[in-house]
Amino acid sequence: MAPTTAGTPPLAPHLAILYGSQTGNAESIARGLHDTAVARGFNSSVHCLNDHAAAHLDQVPAVLFITSSTGDGEPPDNANLFFRALRKLKGGDKGPWPQTRYALLGLGDTNYSNFCGAAKRLEKRVSELGATRFYASAFADDATGLEETIDPWVEGLWPVLETVCARKGAAADAASAAAEPAAAPAAKSIANKPAIDTLVNQTASLALTTPAPALYSPPALPTHTIGHLTIPGLPDLSTITSLTGLPAVTVPTVVVTRTTATKPILPTITDYHAQWHSQITRTPLPPYTSSRPASATVRSVTPLTTPDAVKSVLALDLDLPTDTAADPGWAWTPGDAFGICAPVPYDLALATAARLGGAEWTGDGWVSPVVRLDGTNGDADLPQSLRDRDAVVAPKGVEGSAKGHFYSIFDLCRFVLDVTATPKKALLRALGDLATDETEKKLMYYLSSRAGTKAYRGMSDNGRRRCFMSWPTVPSVTSVPLDVLLAHVTPSAPRLFSHSRMGVASEFVRALSVGDVIPVYPAPSARFHLPADGSVPVVLVGAGTGMAPLIAFVRHRHAQREMASARGVQFGSITVVQGLRDPMKDWLFGSELLEMSKAGTVTAVHLAVSRVDVAQGLDGVASMTRGYVQDAIRSTARDAVVGAIEKGGRVYVCGDAKGMGRGVMDAVAEVLGAARGAASKLEAVEMVATLVKEGRYLQDLW
Repeated sequence: MAPTTAGTPPLAPHLAILYGSQTGNAESIARGLHDTAVARGFNSSVHCLNDHAAAHLDQVPAVLFITSSTGDGEPPDNANLFFRALRKLKGGDKGPWPQTRYALLGLGDTNYSNFCGAAKRLEKRVSELGATRFYASAFADDATGLEETIDPWVEGLWPVLETVCARKGAAADAASAAAEPAAAPAAKSIANKPAIDTLVNQTASLALTTPAPALYSPPALPTHTIGHLTIPGLPDLSTITSLTGLPAVTVPTVVVTRTTATKPILPTITDYHAQWHSQITRTPLPPYTSSRPASATVRSVTPLTTPDAVKSVLALDLDLPTDTAADPGWAWTPGDAFGICAPVPYDLALATAARLGGAEWTGDGWVSPVVRLDGTNGDADLPQSLRDRDAVVAPKGVEGSAKGHFYSIFDLCRFVLDVTATPKKALLRALGDLATDETEKKLMYYLSSRAGTKAYRGMSDNGRRRCFMSWPTVPSVTSVPLDVLLAHVTPSAPRLFSHSRMGVASEFVRALSVGDVIPVYPAPSARFHLPADGSVPVVLVGAGTGMAPLIAFVRHRHAQREMASARGVQFGSITVVQGLRDPMKDWLFGSELLEMSKAGTVTAVHLAVSRVDVAQGLDGVASMTRGYVQDAIRSTARDAVVGAIEKGGRVYVCGDAKGMGRGVMDAVAEVLGAARGAASKLEAVEMVATLVKEGRYLQDLW
């Protein structure tokens, strides 16, 4: 170790960067920090938290933690084993932590009650085990913009890290200077160029086509409607001479080798997942995960809304294979979830692959070239989304090793990369570097800079931002290297559905037919379950598809009541507060709730109707309020909610985090605080915070 003065810990010879990432954001940040650390001369390694053994923490006393949360403050899937290992350390066994110095960055969203719950639990536990924090922890809020916290935290990290971790020789100083993200120069000249807004308007909806090979007349390539890319508040970029706060250039860690093999491009999805099936049984192998899903057969697809409803909702009835009994994850209780590995829409994936030179017409159909993906220094440098999948047998005719990470470019665009996700600033920076048109270059640099944060957030296509959308804005970028996309595009994430929950009709779900086979895997909830004691009263608050796990609770309690009726067992009240637009069009499970109310399982149903007048009530419904569920809690459902809480009951909230989650929590705090005589709003909020800590206020939000 490097020399040190008395009383000062010696400089650590290595730096370990450990991340927990559910959607790829934390992993991307961690890998970016690793690249910069190496450039500055630090001996750095990067691993997901579940791979902590590979980091040799007993030999690495300097650690950076980067972690997000999932669910209700739970650790990401690639971090749960690490959290379990921390819990197992008891008594005098404190592991390597008393010698560890750490810094921590948490990613979260204040629309959820357990903001950065996983990061805060991690910090609390390693501190209990004796680890020492060397740099102030930061918790970035997606509700206000992650970069507002991340950028200054990263900027201040490096000088402090130099006092904790050794660098490689005198050359480190020069490397450190070279690693500083320089201010991006404004485009040299944009004279005689169209205005930025005009450029965006003209290029926002670009039809993508692939030239037909000679002698063939291929069918038209499906054109994905990209839509209008709106950038509100965009200034006159011709007045800007320099920009600061651009994301650092991310060095690709994946080596892409194009093989001589091709693979047919098909709209079906079963062939892709079959690559990881048992070579003997030709079926998926448990335990089932998002990278190794089971195969479920669609038994029925039932619409739950009328054709003229604002949003269409479908109920899927699935048959699971019998071997799911071998996986305890399928031992469902109401409130648990399962994941559907929904691919990117076929037409969008094909259009993207074509733009990458990954779709070729043969006369009989489209084919896609197969590439081999390797990490620059082995599999550890592959993104987690690729590392989680086992190597497969090399395609016929491909020389070299028998197995590897082989993908067609089309499969990468459909199953691995989420080209529908919000484009990262680092991707926009990369597009700016690739652009040959100076105006386009300047636009991308501005959107990825600190000054362009507001415009970056405002990019939308009917409320959704798409990575693929940013491409037409830079038509001078005819193609993006595949290794650059793998470094910057969010990996495709499975869509979670609660047990008995429907999904809003996406392209994938809407296109399903009876008999179709889809990839699914279990995702049990850690906390969102009914109390074991059936006498505990519960309040169920849901809007839209958020009612699905709540109706599962009602069905479960109804079955318990029927089985226990002969024994005279008493059950607690069930109060339902449901939000909908129009009872005649989208009252999900309405008839079932009325039946459960008549049977005595449900004590009261309170409806909050947002789109139509509610002058007349409905038989069997306790109250109807014009507005949202939080409005009903403040008015007609007030006494029922407070009464259940004061009797030791639980409140379950399920639905949209930003549109409903915060509003419901504020409403519960208001009515509970008023009932208990809270002296201030803060005191009322603390009452709800206590319920959260006690496990009596539970949320399933998205």
